[in-house]
Amino acid sequence: MTKINLTFAKDQMALMDFCGTWIYPARWGRLLTSLKHPTMSKPLLLSFLLISLLWSCQNKPAEVVTPEPLPQRPYQIPTELQEIGTFAEVTFTDTTALKQAFTFKAIDQQGKISIIHFEQAAKLYKKRLSSDPPTQWPIFEIKDTEKAVLVVNGRGFGGILSAKVLVDRKNKLILMAEFAQEAESEEYAAEFTEKSFASQFTGKKIAADGSTFGLSQAGKSLITGQSEIDGISGASVTSRGTIDMMNSGLSSYLPYLFGDD
Repeated sequence: MTKINLTFAKDQMALMDFCGTWIYPARWGRLLTSLKHPTMSKPLLLSFLLISLLWSCQNKPAEVVTPEPLPQRPYQIPTELQEIGTFAEVTFTDTTALKQAFTFKAIDQQGKISIIHFEQAAKLYKKRLSSDPPTQWPIFEIKDTEKAVLVVNGRGFGGILSAKVLVDRKNKLILMAEFAQEAESEEYAAEFTEKSFASQFTGKKIAADGSTFGLSQAGKSLITGQSEIDGISGASVTSRGTIDMMNSGLSSYLPYLFGDD
């Protein structure tokens, strides 16, 4: 009995010596001695080697693989906003400069005005050529000025008409207008989009009652308004559509233009 206990005690000492050698690499020199230890039984040694190997594998830190960063793609400014910038003669090369140049707003059918994201403003502008009646109209305010770009649309003889209108908010003046069309005949469309036709709207004061423009065609007054416009020869439907578009479109912005008066 004493011999067995003594052998067991020696095995414990040898095992402890081996453990210390395995855990602390600085003792690897003693590992070789432990392997040759006369009291270290082979079954115990093999069992410990197996357990240590499994423990070492389980506690090996996982290899961290860092994914390569995706290439940064420059954000593309919506084409609609580039058109607004060109029309208003405001330059910008990225979204930071865009937001420094404009404040984007929208006005709804009840006259409520809210600040919106530039992407939403671009979508509202894109809808100007839609046949569906709008529920909101975009406002592009040029910062540090009294200027703003408003957008209106209507119907001509062959399709949708639209216009970008640069206004002086303080003096309620139209500073510039630019017309566009869809599906009008080539002859009428050319004259409708000519600067000579659009220039008739420049410098006109916006009426608070919505009757800003009148129309005369072939010497006859067809629509009564504060400022009379000469219609396009032979295109009375498109001419009427243009005046109706400008009057009704600007009327949608009256709470914005005259709300503080």
